[in-house]
Amino acid sequence: MGSLEWAGEVPGRILLWTSIAFSLWHLSAVVLNTEFDLPVAQIPVFIVNAAILGAIWGLLRWLSGSVIVASVSHGVWNGMTCGLFGYGTKVGALGIKNTAWFGPEVGVVGLGLNVVFFVTLLWWSRGRVSSGA
Repeated sequence: MGSLEWAGEVPGRILLWTSIAFSLWHLSAVVLNTEFDLPVAQIPVFIVNAAILGAIWGLLRWLSGSVIVASVSHGVWNGMTCGLFGYGTKVGALGIKNTAWFGPEVGVVGLGLNVVFFVTLLWWSRGRVSSGA
């Protein structure tokens, strides 16, 4: 983000491209043979969700002016989602097995809630990101 910002790129475009890059970075976790083997139908939801989460953390970085806020938020997110909802084939502390619907990263409901949070954060931050304030 910092390099693109320094190069004079438009803030909205920076957020878009860094969100896509964040999503693509997470592609290997679901397409390679890992502990996070997902059914093929859940992979698109995960990738779109990763882009939305990348946009959320990008906005947090922009609003705070610090990558630390976004990094800590990402760490807390991973810790909570893995602990509560599980990882791969492991069931988390909440005991939810139908993660295709209710998983915060791979579920349809989780994707919907993350989109609502992103839109709310974007609405709240309007003018702050585009003006650089």
